[in-house]
Amino acid sequence: MKIIYFYAVMIITAVISTSLIACAGSKAKEAFEYQQEPDLKQQMTFNERTSDEVSNTKESAQNDRITITIVYDNEPWDKRLENAWGFACVIELPGTTILFDTGEKGEVLLRNMENLEINPDEIDTIFISHSHYDHVGGLKSLLENNNDITVYVLSSFPEEIIRKITLMGARLEEVKEAREIYPDIYTTGELSGEIKEQSLLIKTARGLIVVTGCAHPGIVEILKKAKEIKDDNIYLVIGGFHMKDFSRPSIEQVIKDLEELEVKMVAPSHCTGELALQCFNDKFGERYIKSGLGRKITIEIIGTQ
Repeated sequence: MKIIYFYAVMIITAVISTSLIACAGSKAKEAFEYQQEPDLKQQMTFNERTSDEVSNTKESAQNDRITITIVYDNEPWDKRLENAWGFACVIELPGTTILFDTGEKGEVLLRNMENLEINPDEIDTIFISHSHYDHVGGLKSLLENNNDITVYVLSSFPEEIIRKITLMGARLEEVKEAREIYPDIYTTGELSGEIKEQSLLIKTARGLIVVTGCAHPGIVEILKKAKEIKDDNIYLVIGGFHMKDFSRPSIEQVIKDLEELEVKMVAPSHCTGELALQCFNDKFGERYIKSGLGRKITIEIIGTQ
């Protein structure tokens, strides 16, 4: 009996030990999986940093991910939001959060941002492509909510706009030539054309991301300038292409030029025009990203070459 009792105790002990090990293993696995799913909002938002801390950050866009959210556009995507003529997008980067353009109506911009759960306080930089009302009209409303911000405008902007920015307490940066504004983030500088305009370049390990407002100087000329500034392939072009009045042959020529420039992906919207949008969709196929208000594009760039 003592022998039977001894073995029974040994078996029960073994079962309990196995259960405890399995439970501990399960907990360890849960902890590991949690670590693999970090809070993206925490990673992407750096609004509490000072400008000096942002400028001195050693991390660049090549070491993380980039999220671009369209917060103002006449092209629809998210039906919860309010479409209006104009363009604006929020670009979340490893060192800064940029509002590119502000649309026309400040109240529409702020409502759309609220519905997309983007707080104006998260914005630390505003980049205005050109002085047309449908790209600069929402600036005043945004600065009323957050003036602890740096605003990049062309030096040729009307004095009224420049004076308004300084009077509202924001930091003003006037742009004439191409230059780096943050690590791996560039302005094309003032490009001439129908309207003077600047575009934003982001250098990543996948290539250049080019953000345009209306592309008044011409989308092809902007991309050539981008490659002149940083000799790299063009991974993505997003924004207005200003082709709404183009004929089909003219559109097809632009598409041919973009292919010769080896543009990998396009996400046109705003003033691109329905015919041009269709042509880009037909030609680029899976490399065409349907864009519009509320569209969020997250670009994974970790570990790429």
